[in-house]
Amino acid sequence: MNQNVLFTLGAVAALTVLTVCSPYLKAQGAPRKPLKKSFSNRPKAGTAKTAAPALRSATQEELVDAVLGDAMNKIWTQSDEHFHLGEYNHSIGLNRIVVQGDPHNMEAYSTSSWLLWSSGKNEDAEAVLKEGIDANPDTYYMYDEMGIYWLFERRDPKAALPYYEKAVKFDCPFLTWNSLANCYEKTEQWQKALTTWEKATLFPQNAVALVRLKRVRARIAQQKNGR
Repeated sequence: MNQNVLFTLGAVAALTVLTVCSPYLKAQGAPRKPLKKSFSNRPKAGTAKTAAPALRSATQEELVDAVLGDAMNKIWTQSDEHFHLGEYNHSIGLNRIVVQGDPHNMEAYSTSSWLLWSSGKNEDAEAVLKEGIDANPDTYYMYDEMGIYWLFERRDPKAALPYYEKAVKFDCPFLTWNSLANCYEKTEQWQKALTTWEKATLFPQNAVALVRLKRVRARIAQQKNGR
């Protein structure tokens, strides 16, 4: 049994222990709180020096989060290694473990869904994306991923629309606005496409938006002239 398999089994065992122990910790007065950010794919800390915080003993909740976060981070790293080796089933399986312990690791959902729909497993991919949305409803990311799935994999801009419309209600990159405008064009909702491209041009780096806005204006003008 190689080292990678041993590590994965150990991490799963650690996750199981933490899951079993959680009710005990709650009974001991350390209730678990939902995490607002992922701790399994957080960026590396910077090098800036800060004042050392006052030393204190960690609470039970903090200890559990520290152990769980470390285990999830190592599993996430292992999943990425499997991905680059082309061992996609292993990567998907490890990502499923990651999101059980860290439901805010949205990249784990998106990577798994991409691997699944790229393999023709559309129903499984859609289910993963829905889980990601349910766990992360207050950010554009998972709505955008579901939009990508419907627009590019299923080639169904009408089905993609509600997800992009939801995504742009949050802080999002200009590509999300572009995709929403494209969906409006493909469903021949030209006035909505015009409004969306106008908003997309507010991003200085979005060079394509100006070109597409001009095209949509011309199309609307043609329709008004009866051509």
